[in-house]
Order: sequence, then structure tokens, then C-alpha cells
Amino acid sequence: FYKVFQKYLGYRMYVIFGFTLVAVFIETIGIALLLPLIEMIEGSGGSGSQDAITQTLYGFLEFFGLEQSISGILLLIGGVFIVKGGIQFTSGTYNTVVATNLQKDLKKKMYDRYERMNYSYYSNQNTGHFINVLIGQTHRLISGFFTFKGFLAKIIMTVFYLSFAFILSWQFALMAVIAGLFYLIIFSRLNAVVKDLSRKTTTEYTELNKRAVEQLQAFKYLKATGQFSSIKYLVTNSIDKLSAYARKFGILKAFTGSVKEPFIILLLIVIIIIQLTVFQAAIAPIIVALVLIKRAMSQVMSLQSGWHGTINYIGPIEMVEKEFDQLQRAETESGQQKIDGLKEGIELENVRFGFKPELEPLFRELNLNIKANQSTAFVGSSGSGKTTLMDLVTMLHQPQAGEILIDGTSSKLIDPLSWRSLIGYVGQEPVVFDDTVAGNISLKPGEAAQKTDIAGIRVAAEQAGISEFIDSLPDGYDTVVGDRGVRLSGGQKQRLCIARELYRKPRILILDEATSALDSESEALIKESIDALKGRLTILIIAHRLSTIRNADHIFFLENGRITDQGTYEELTDKDSSFSRMAEMQRL
Repeated sequence: FYKVFQKYLGYRMYVIFGFTLVAVFIETIGIALLLPLIEMIEGSGGSGSQDAITQTLYGFLEFFGLEQSISGILLLIGGVFIVKGGIQFTSGTYNTVVATNLQKDLKKKMYDRYERMNYSYYSNQNTGHFINVLIGQTHRLISGFFTFKGFLAKIIMTVFYLSFAFILSWQFALMAVIAGLFYLIIFSRLNAVVKDLSRKTTTEYTELNKRAVEQLQAFKYLKATGQFSSIKYLVTNSIDKLSAYARKFGILKAFTGSVKEPFIILLLIVIIIIQLTVFQAAIAPIIVALVLIKRAMSQVMSLQSGWHGTINYIGPIEMVEKEFDQLQRAETESGQQKIDGLKEGIELENVRFGFKPELEPLFRELNLNIKANQSTAFVGSSGSGKTTLMDLVTMLHQPQAGEILIDGTSSKLIDPLSWRSLIGYVGQEPVVFDDTVAGNISLKPGEAAQKTDIAGIRVAAEQAGISEFIDSLPDGYDTVVGDRGVRLSGGQKQRLCIARELYRKPRILILDEATSALDSESEALIKESIDALKGRLTILIIAHRLSTIRNADHIFFLENGRITDQGTYEELTDKDSSFSRMAEMQRL
């Protein structure tokens, strides 16, 4: 715990504990001032008080001229506790500032790491995991720090109270310490149970987020087919488990809390009887020591529940730490060379790539040449490697062997961000945000999009064949399309995504089944727009509909990760090949 929090908080952690130390010291002084007050009321006036702390207290009162004033001592005690209150307010304010800044910094740092993580790590996780760590577990880690801080504060208070109590009545304090240690040993077995509950709770939160996100994203399908209730149990089971874990922890907490006060009261009664009957101690030191030990024992009794509360956060602390560590190792390795365009082309030389070492590689010795400012199409059955090939081109994956050359430069030497900024990408699944139409095209908030370049947005919409539909909407370009474009049809979403990429004016445009959800008329409009771009940028097209790529400059036909044929549309259809047979089937 200490290492983790010291790493995240640095010197701020010591400032927080410093406030606690000062507040407890001042409070202890206020309690200790009861000793001369009681002696003065008894009439002894401190004449028999020979211990160092009592004499120090009387010297303190003489400094203020209050050694014979009961009212003055009472006011001084009140003033001491007012100062303590001011320190506590300052401490609470500082804690709040630290907590909010830490939460902000942690979540920003985590999201920055998400931006830099490689695609392989992303594809091996689920959305629920990322949401759980970013939103849930980072927040719980901060709560864990303040629980940890409270636990250590209890230790500090216990040490202060007992130190003063030992000076006033060492027999009294020693008996209290022995009893407190006995209490902690008895309940220490509960720690392992609480730690296990914390880890199970953290893991189950990830499962709950994962299942809830999956099912809500599939809401339309599940609702339309009446299958929501058949898999709802995956979410409700997680909720039940989390409830059971919380109930167990609550019962443990309630148990340790309920035995605390009776134990303290019985302990103090026994100790006072021993002090008065066996040691025949004076009443004034006993009363002050009683107050101090009562507070000390409250803290000792709270140590067990405080430690339970602290280790209850071991799950989120371990998860956040593990995530930061894994993200650091999963950062995209990249070169430094900036690139501002594509002049010659993209070449793959003897590329080997597979998703997992234990599986057969998808590509073994893949060789191909994509020329700049031409339209190149990739055709083949599902699973032949077309989309994975595009992932290699965009540097989402790096080849395990061989080279990808951009204008003759190895992709390993190129800064991926500079390369990707040149690429427009429309995938098989349209990416639509819960924003306005204009915001989705420009990737800016709707109002900002309208103010900056509405003319450019309209041109892109016309090129994508979606402008008439947008104009027919009640709010036009200000219409909010809903989560993942739920208020749009599949074809409308695809055209919206195409408009976004055309608006960006990329140098390389990748269309991965980008017209699969379009009707013939809409497809023809997109085809015209694509044909109009020929010669001005590099276009890479993946298509099952061969009519979309009829005018492509070059076509590669893939089967099982190998290029089995290539050429123009006419060249491929004029000979007996898998491509020509596919074209014949589509004509039929």
C-alpha cells in the first residue's frame, strides 16, 4: 500500500499525515490540560504532581498566567480544540484537493495509455474491462488511499494517547495495551477473508461491466427476437455475487464494530478497579489517563475494522497497478521518422503474420505492391486475410517477419501517428457516435462543427450521397443520431462514415466492405465519388460486390492468406479463375 500511494502522491502523502499528526498532538494537549484542572478543583493545586508532563503543563499555564484560574484553564482547553478544528478543516480541504487532482491525473494517465496501447492488447480484452478499470477501479483506488490514511491515523492517535497515558499512569496504560493486542490477535484471522472478498469483488465488477455492455449494445437484436431474458442471467448473476460479497463484508464490519464498545467499557472498569484497589493510585491522573486510554482503545478497536476497510481495496489497487504495468508493456513500438504523404507506394516483402504463436500464421511469405494514387482492390472469401492485410497497412499490427515498406522506408522506422493521419478508413462496422450529423462527419461537437466548416461538411455529405437524407431530417445537420447511430439505417450509417472520411481529405482511403449495406442506387453514387477521386489519392477497397471494384486499377485475389491471382477486372474475368467464377455467380 505504502509503495503504491507514495508513487502516485509523492510528498503530498506526507503533508496529509503531517496534518493528522499535528491535530492529534494538539488534541492530546487539550485532554492533558484536564489534569491540572481536576487537581485545582480537588484543591491539591499541583503540589503533589512531580512527573515531568504534569510539571510541564503547570509551566504552560504559568506562561499564560492561568495557573490559579479554573475559568482560564477551561477557556484554554476550548481554544486548543478550536485550533484543532481549524487544522482539521485545513486538512479536510487539502485532502479533497489531493483526491480530486489524483482522480483526474490517474484517469487521464490511464486514458493516455489506452491511446498508446497496441491493437493486439486491445483485441484480447473486452470493453467492460477498460470501462471498469478507468471509471470504477481508479475511483476505488483513491478511496482505498483515504481508508489507508485513516488506518494509519488511528495508529498515530493510539501512539500519542498511550504515550501520554503511560507518563500519567504506566500500570493503567500497560494493561490497556496488553488487552488491545489480545483483541487484535483474536480478530486477525478475518483479514484473509476480507482480502479474498476484495479480489473477488474487483473481478466480478469487470464481469458485470463486460456482460452489461455486450447486452445493451445488442439490445435491438435481443429485444426483437425475445432473447433478452434468456441471457439476462449473466448480468443478474454478477449482481447477485457482488451483493453477496458486499453483504459478507458488511456483516464482518458490523461484528467488529459491535464488540468494540462493550470490550472497551469492560476493560476500563476492570483496569480502574485494579488501579484503585491494588495500586491505590490518585484519582486525578486516573481520570485523565482514563480519557486518553478510552480514546486510545477506541482507536485500537478500530484498527481491526480500519484494516479490513483498507484491505477491502486491495483488489482495485492490484488491478490498476497491473493495468498500468500491462499497458506500459503493450505500448505500440514505433519509429521516429515523420511521413507527410505517399509518393511511390506500399510494398510488402515476405511478410509473415499470425495472431498467436501457437496458431498457424495467416500470412507466410506475402508479397505485393500497392502503387500510390491508384485504386487497388482486394477480393476473396471470408477469412482469406483481407481485413488483416489492411491492419498491417495501417500499422495496427506489425509483421512477425518480413518488411512493410512505405515509399521504400521500413514501417518500423516510421512514426505511426504521422502515417495514420494520412489514412481515411471506413470499416465493415460503421463507427457512429452519439452526436449530431455534423459532429459525426467532422469529429467535433455538433455546435463547433457548424461554426467551423459547415460548407466542407455539406460537400462531403453530397459526395457520400447522404445530403438529401440529412436535409430531410427535422434538425438537418444538427440532428442527434443516437448511441452508435441507433436512429439511422445500416446504409445511412455507412454513408455517414464515408462522408466523414471524405471530409478529412485523406491521402490514403481504405474502404473495407464500406458499401455492403447500401442499395444499388446508393452504391452507384459512392462508386462515382470513388471514381472521381482516382489519381488524386491512393484507394484500397475490400469488396464482395465485384461491381464496386469494376474500375479499380488493380485487383488482388486472396485465398487462405495467399495471393492466388491479380490483374485488372477485365484480365481476371477473361480467364478461368476463382475471381471469374465469383463474378459469374454474382451475375446470376
